Formats: sequence, C-alpha cells, structure tokens
Amino acid sequence: MTTTPGGDAQRPPAGPSNRFLSVVLAAALLAGIVMIAVQHPGKKAGSGGPQGTSSPATSTTTTPPGATTGTGNGPSSSQPTPSASTTTSGPQAPRSTGKPTTTGVPSTSNKGTATTAPARPAWRVAWGSAMAWGWGVADDTTVRELVTVPIAGSAVRFRVSNLFGNEPLEVGAATFAQSAGRGAIVPASLRSLTFGGAGSLTVPIGASAYTDPVTVPVTAGETFAVSLYVSGADLVTQHPWGTAPVSFFTANGGGNVTSYAGSAGWISSPFPRWVDAADVLTKSPPSIVVVGDSITDGFNATTSWTDVLQRRQDQLPVAQRRAIVNEGISANTLTAYVPNYSKVGGGLPGLERMRSDALDQPGVGVVVLFLGTNDIWFGTPASELIAGYEQAIAMAHSAGVRIVAVTLLPRSSNPKEPWTPYQQQQLEIADQWILTSGKFDGVIDMAPAVADGYDGSCDPIAMYPPFDSGDHLHPDDAGQTAMGNSIDPTVLGLPQLPEVPPLVPAQPTPACDAQMPVPGASLPPASTAPTTTHAGIGGSTSTSAPLPESSPTPPALAGVTTTSTTPSGHP
Repeated sequence: MTTTPGGDAQRPPAGPSNRFLSVVLAAALLAGIVMIAVQHPGKKAGSGGPQGTSSPATSTTTTPPGATTGTGNGPSSSQPTPSASTTTSGPQAPRSTGKPTTTGVPSTSNKGTATTAPARPAWRVAWGSAMAWGWGVADDTTVRELVTVPIAGSAVRFRVSNLFGNEPLEVGAATFAQSAGRGAIVPASLRSLTFGGAGSLTVPIGASAYTDPVTVPVTAGETFAVSLYVSGADLVTQHPWGTAPVSFFTANGGGNVTSYAGSAGWISSPFPRWVDAADVLTKSPPSIVVVGDSITDGFNATTSWTDVLQRRQDQLPVAQRRAIVNEGISANTLTAYVPNYSKVGGGLPGLERMRSDALDQPGVGVVVLFLGTNDIWFGTPASELIAGYEQAIAMAHSAGVRIVAVTLLPRSSNPKEPWTPYQQQQLEIADQWILTSGKFDGVIDMAPAVADGYDGSCDPIAMYPPFDSGDHLHPDDAGQTAMGNSIDPTVLGLPQLPEVPPLVPAQPTPACDAQMPVPGASLPPASTAPTTTHAGIGGSTSTSAPLPESSPTPPALAGVTTTSTTPSGHP
C-alpha cells in the first residue's frame, strides 16, 4: 500500500462498530512563531463538567510540545508571514433609529462607523463552532469535519479544542482538503497539517491549539474537510446540535485514515467535533461573531438568521464581505449555569466563553450578543441579567471590540417549558433596557420580526404562527429568514444589502406597533418572583430543573458511552 501526506495507508475507514469519535488539531503561527492558545477553565461550585471543572476560561499562550520556530509545512504548503491584527472600535456617534425594512420591522441603529478592509492581509476568524460538552470516548480513530468559510484569502489555519476532554488529546496526524461532498475529498487538494513543524501534538485538558498556517488559495464559500487522527483515548469535545452531517468518523480502533479520499465507510453525524474555529489570511474587513443560544444555533430549523445575513452579504463583491461566525449553543445562557451542562449541552455561560469564542479570536470587529431568554427561564431576574449585559459590554470594550445586542424574542408556554407572567415581565424589562439604555454600541430589535403583528393580528408578546416551529420559542425556517431579513446592516458596519426571498410572505398589520410593551404592562403591579429561583452570575442552578430550549439528546451511536468518561472496556 502507498502512503500519502497524512502518513496513513490508502484504505477506507472501518465500518460502524464500536465507539463515537472526534478529533482536534492545534497550534498557531503568528509573525513566524508558532504558539498555542491554551484555555484553562477554573473551578466552579456545582459544576457537572469533566474533572469537576467548568469556570471562566482564560487564555494564555505557550509553546506546544515539540514545537520549533521552523515553517514545517513541507513542499506543498509554504508558510505565510501573517501580520498581527488589532481591531479597535470606531468613533462613537449618537444613536439614531433605523428605518423599517421592507417587511416593516425596524432595527435600531448603532454607534460607530463601518470598518474598512486592511491594506494588507490579516488573520480573520471565518468559521466557528462553539464547543458545549464532552460526549463519548474516542480511541485510535479518525474524524473528518466539514468547515465552510465565507471569505476569500491566501492561507488558512484551524483551531482544535480539548475543552471537555478528560485526558490530553493526542493528535497523531492531521490533513485538510477541499470537500467533495459528505465524507469525500478532492485528492489533488490534500495537504498535511502540522503543529510547530511537527506532525503530531498533545493538547492538554481544557486547552485549545492552532495548526500551522498553510498557504493555499481560499475561495469565498469553500468547504474544507479537516481530518484528525486521535491515537489515544479522550472524552470527545463537541457541539451538540445540527440538522445535516458535518462530521464523519471511524469506529474506535479504525486507525489513521486522514488521507482516505472516499466517502464509503464513514459514520456520519450532525455534531462538530474538536475543530472549533477556522481562520483565513485575508484582506476582508473584520469578522462579526454572534454569541447566542439555540435560536441562533438554528434549533428546530434547517437554517439560522446568521446564515440568512451571510446570504445577503454574498450578493456583495467578495472583497466587501465579512464573515458572520455563528457561536450559538443550544440551551446557553449569559449568566447562569445550565443544570448538568457538561452532560446535556448548554455550554459555559456566555460571560465565561465570550473571550475564547469571540474576543480572543483573530480579526473580530463586532460581537453580537443574543442571550438572556434561558437565564430568565431558569429564574434569573432582569436586574441580574442586565448586570451581565454590562459585564459583557465592559469585556468587549476592553478588547477594543464593538458589541451589538439583539432583543429577546416573544415566547409563550409549551408542555415542556412553561412561561409564567413573572418571566414575561422580566423579559420585557430586559428588552426595554437593551433598547433604551444606550450602553450597547448598537441594537438589533429583532423581536418585532417574529412577533404576531402580521396579516391582521396584533399580539407583540406572542410569536407569529407561520414563524413558530411549534414550541412557541424557536422560529422555524420562515421565522429565521424573517429575522435575517429584518436586520439593518449598517448597525453592524455593513453596507446596505438586498434581502433574500421570504419563505412566508407576511404583511405588517396596519396600526399595530410590534415593539415590546412597557415593562410589566401585561402584569398586575403586585407580580412577584416565584419562591424558588436559580442562581445567576457565579451561581449554580438546580440539577432538578428541566432543560431549556428542548436541549437535544444525542442519538444512540456506535461506541457512544454516556456514563463513563474513560475508555475502560473499549476494544
């Protein structure tokens, strides 16, 4: 048998048999020196995470094991010399009210001005998949993850996360190539990935690492297949939501097939594993990163409003497009810990993951914050949620990044998730603060986009039925499309953009102002909080509470172990 850049034999992966896998890659090169960005979650009370750790992630930079200062990419991938990029907020301007879009849904304009593209290439995060939990044990297996980048450039690199691992992640080999659909790749495009010039790397528990950059033409909208071979055993760090296969893997014991070009033999999954970011060396303007929950993640839909906004941008010349990076996690909160989040998803609270998922990523110009409905559902009062917003604003401004808020959407009860009058009052208070405080650099008032204010109806605190996925909380594809179309692009520093065709035509009801009502107007003045609430910032939530947002339970897959975090008994 012949070998290829991944160093493995040309053979298909073993068929489904024993374990669930994934894998991750590492090491970053900046100004010719390769470094690893390591995130160390600290201790927190009440954590259900692996090793009992799950607290604010702090980023440090260290040299990876075995790293050198050489280029180390081989003849097929010479190293670029990336220039350091620092993004700062633009001049502050008075807030103004945006005009309604063609759907009649207004957006609130922003402070600041649009950021132009750099004169020379700079690193921009172009794709992301926020990691949310550890699930299943991988051992001697290969995973192939699909990564689509919306901007063009001259080099690419990838970040691998072992945030929820219970052992150091041993990456024995890694490759990337153009995707040929599902698990297949274009053989001529195959490239080896290295880490500080080495072909392998160990990523510590709770850490992440970048691959060395690879000089290769990157086309806007191109999909790469990133393959990692995990030679040891580790709890799989992954993102638990999706509707289409984006990850392909072998069963445990499947070995190194990182260079296999075919589609046969892979086990498919909608859950991204280990690879959590892709950066492009580009002249495109700074990226926009969205930190959100299941509504942004596209739960109960096959698209998301961020996809719609990216499609609106795709009608611009390539050089003017900005990457919209979706870092939504189903069941995520801003301030409160989701019960048993490390076992059922939910991820670290937004305040704890803002740095790793947004602010510390390269070339970020704007962070869009769309969190809070789950905090309220868990019992966090609006006052505590607002304090969390203020913390997020301070974090973004200290990093020199603009921060834009999205108003919380209308919701009502479903059989699994009751919504009380008190919770509705807290949502209204939070939305009014977002709209009127002037603290954010911009506001996208998205609540009216899906409120029941169309075709003769007028109920701004309920979701418009054709936009409702059925749980009165998550918009369906038509609702997500309406949300993406409702955004005034100038709030994000974008030029005016055409809308994409709506999936459900809807005419605003005349004289029905779909803005949220005055805080508490829908409640008696004596409305009080329930006697049992969940702690917010810095606290832990009750483990008996139901999961918010219908947090998905992973399907039973070959080799998945739900109770053990060790490879005991695995072949």
